[in-house]
Amino acid sequence: MTTTTTDPMSDTIPDKAADALGAGTVPVLDEELARRLVAQARAEGVSLTGPGGMLGKLTKLLLETALEVAPTSTVTPES
Repeated sequence: MTTTTTDPMSDTIPDKAADALGAGTVPVLDEELARRLVAQARAEGVSLTGPGGMLGKLTKLLLETALEVAPTSTVTPES
């Protein structure tokens, strides 16, 4: 079951592997994941912002994946 709050850093998603271990859910936005992505981009010489940057590519990938996973859902910005 997904927990929704006004703070996206505390949103959680079901984690089947964690469920198997009894842990339940994991944070949607994990600071460690963000740090690893930034470190990998820097190590590979990828710009974080701007044309061809990681932020644009990551945003595109997340939106495309969301549309593939739930094509009947509506993707709307939070207010």
